[in-house]
Amino acid sequence: MAGVLVSVDEPQKVEACFVLGGSSYERGLFAVKMFEKGYADKFICTGENVPSILEALGQAMTEAEVTAFYMRSAGIPDSSLAVINKSTSTREEAKVIREYCESNGLKKVMLLSSKFHTARMRKVFRSEFRSSSVEWIIVGAPSTKYNEFKWWESEEGMIALNNEWMKTIWYWFK
Repeated sequence: MAGVLVSVDEPQKVEACFVLGGSSYERGLFAVKMFEKGYADKFICTGENVPSILEALGQAMTEAEVTAFYMRSAGIPDSSLAVINKSTSTREEAKVIREYCESNGLKKVMLLSSKFHTARMRKVFRSEFRSSSVEWIIVGAPSTKYNEFKWWESEEGMIALNNEWMKTIWYWFK
């Protein structure tokens, strides 16, 4: 069940890496590793949703801002970070990212999300970028709470697998 949800490429040197909204800590942590390994010098964090826990605390930071904040605190310089406070879904992110790449002359980029999100994401980005000359690869940040291929061993893994399957089914009908 998990294997169908995971569709990742090998990391490669790219002009920029887009860190998609959601799971800011895990995706930010993996983005820091991509920076340290020299795969990209520029990281653009996306996502305009405000995590509910931050709303409850009166902190109106978007997912993009939270991810950039974590990456900055992990040592990534401001000059390597950008924030796009747009998009509330994978489809919206694909459109925003394609437009950003085309308007900034980017030729090859990395798209970074959670492992379980990568297969659905690949389908959405393939459709959005079909008439674009921008080359992209997808990398998946591993969960810090469960093993994606032993998801049944933890409640977090079961919930994550269920959530991604429900989103995948919903996207099939859209």
